[in-house]
Amino acid sequence: MRARVDVDLDWDGERMRVFVLPHALIASRRRQFSVLAATELAATTGSIYLETIEEYDPYCHYVAGLVGEGLSGLFSASKKEAPWLKDQLELSNSTGLLLQKTNIIRDYREDVEQQRFFWPREIWGKKEYGFKEMKEMYMWDGPDGQSVKNRAMWAQSGMVVDALRHAIDSLDYLRVLKSQSIFNFCAIPQTMAMATLELCFMNPAMFQRNIKIRKAEAASLIMRSTNPREVAYLFRDYARKIHAKAVPEDPNFLRISIACGKIEQWCEHHYPSFVSIVQSTAGSGPSPVFNESDARTRIVHLTDAQDQALSRKKREEDIRNGLKPDVVARHAEQGSPWELYLYVGAALGMMGLLSLGVVYTVLYFS
Repeated sequence: MRARVDVDLDWDGERMRVFVLPHALIASRRRQFSVLAATELAATTGSIYLETIEEYDPYCHYVAGLVGEGLSGLFSASKKEAPWLKDQLELSNSTGLLLQKTNIIRDYREDVEQQRFFWPREIWGKKEYGFKEMKEMYMWDGPDGQSVKNRAMWAQSGMVVDALRHAIDSLDYLRVLKSQSIFNFCAIPQTMAMATLELCFMNPAMFQRNIKIRKAEAASLIMRSTNPREVAYLFRDYARKIHAKAVPEDPNFLRISIACGKIEQWCEHHYPSFVSIVQSTAGSGPSPVFNESDARTRIVHLTDAQDQALSRKKREEDIRNGLKPDVVARHAEQGSPWELYLYVGAALGMMGLLSLGVVYTVLYFS
């Protein structure tokens, strides 16, 4: 069974009838239970502490991951996205977790002052950092203030590493969206999250006040977050900036480098940087343009030249074998039918041999 409710959603000027599935209702109950549990913990202890990443991830799932899963179900129900999108729970969850973890990192000072401790102790409470309470990370007035500041930023870099592990899933999710309005709705918060992570990373001001990206940068992100390729390049650019600010003294330096490298690798795999897509002035649609200064462009040109040479050689052989030039050209465009005939003949031959084998077996044992 499924419960049907009518909601007024102004999505491209259309009214949608949304079907709420039982698993969505169950997820809603689970989130309510999580909120009640957190409230009970706060009431009994006076503060909320998350000890491990295994506790941190479920919390972020309940407050943000379920939203991503619910939106995916809504996108599929609206038929603006593929029906299987609602089943991509891991990707949907990661998009929500990237946003939630970015906000938790950025809102450190505000949360600590209000006795909300969302950073897991497993990350900031490591022995090499020397912190027993989260509020110690912004107390720099003592004689060892510079040391405290450095160790606080190392703890922060551990939080950034944890958030960046969801970036690839976020890119994979955005890449499968086909509706422009839905893509914009999902992509803009993701690119702003990457910009916020870059702003917070190794930035001491984050421990003293709530910092945000500039309005001009936010406007630029809104204008550029229109297609998967451009969003991937935004992720890559911010990952490069994060890696450039990392310091070898940071215990998380290697993990930061790997996380940023994975984003770079994903972008190069799906959208090679030496290929640009430009709109043709003749109206024939977009076409690729290769960067001639990149060594990979020479490989592409050599491959194209080899393909053209093989095609030319085949045409010459066909002409020598008696085929007319117009027939050869038609065969070059449509492909030679002899290969198809060969495959069909081989399949029929195999079926015939199999049939003879069955008949022989039946006669032999009868």
